Amino acid sequence: MAADLEIIIRDGMTPEVEGALRDFMLQCTASYNVASRKFNIWSLLHTHLDEPIAKTLNRLGLPNLFNGSFSNWLSFRSMAEVNLFFKLNIRANQLNPELIANLESIFEISYFSLARKPSRRIEVSKLKGSTQYNYRKKVDHRHYPYCELCWRLCQAAERNIESPEKTFATLRFCSEHDPSVPNSKYRQDHRFRLRFHEELKRFRTERSSQKLTEAEMRTFAYNESHKREGSLSAKIRDFYNDGLTQIEISKKLEISRQAVSKSLKISKVSSQ
Repeated sequence: MAADLEIIIRDGMTPEVEGALRDFMLQCTASYNVASRKFNIWSLLHTHLDEPIAKTLNRLGLPNLFNGSFSNWLSFRSMAEVNLFFKLNIRANQLNPELIANLESIFEISYFSLARKPSRRIEVSKLKGSTQYNYRKKVDHRHYPYCELCWRLCQAAERNIESPEKTFATLRFCSEHDPSVPNSKYRQDHRFRLRFHEELKRFRTERSSQKLTEAEMRTFAYNESHKREGSLSAKIRDFYNDGLTQIEISKKLEISRQAVSKSLKISKVSSQ
C-alpha cells in the first residue's frame, strides 16, 4: 500500500534536499494523493522540494534534468517512465557519489508520490458520450476531448489523449476554465454554456458541407454565443426604455423574466 511506503534518507545527500525531504514527509499525511484537490500531493512537492532540488542539481551540473520544476515533470510520468529515467541517469553518473545519492532519493520521492492514488480508482468509460464519473460526480462527456465551454482540449486530453484516466485530471474543462482556480474564465463563461451548445449544434448542421474541423466549429460557436449577449442586452434595454414591462419583454424575446431583470440590473450598474 502507498501509505506503507517510506523514503530512505541516504548518506551523501545535500543538506538542503535532506531538510526539504524531512519537511515534506512531516506534512504528507495519509490524505495526500495524486487526485485530491484539497490534499494535492503535487502542490506539496512544489512547496517543499522543487526549489531545493533545482538548486542542488544546478550545483551538481544537471540544471536541466527535468526541463522545469520536478513536481510538474513528475505529474506527467508513469511509474515505468520514472524507473527508466532514473536508472539511465544514475548509470551515467556513477563517478559522482553526491549526485547519485540525491538522484536515488529523488527517485524514491517520485515512486512514493506516484503510488499515492485515491482509495477508490475512477476509471473512464471507453464508450464515447456515455455517462461516466469524474471526481465522483456523474457527468456526460459528449464534448470530450474538448472543454464544455470552448474550443480548447480538456485538461485530461491535453495531458494524455490516449489514456486520460491515467492523468487524474478533469475530463470536462480546459485550463482556462478550471473551476478550482478562482480567477479562471469558468465563472465568466459558465452563463454562456447553453447558448454555446445551441450555437455549436447550429454550426454543425449549417456548416457540415464546409468541412470545418471540430475546433473551428467550436471557435465559431463560442464567438457567436458571446456576441449574442451584447445584442440581447441592448434589445432588453431598448424595450424597457420604450415602456414595456419585464413580463412583456420576456414574452417578446422568449426568455425568462428573471433573465430580463438580471440584464436590466447589470445595465444599470454599468451605466453608473
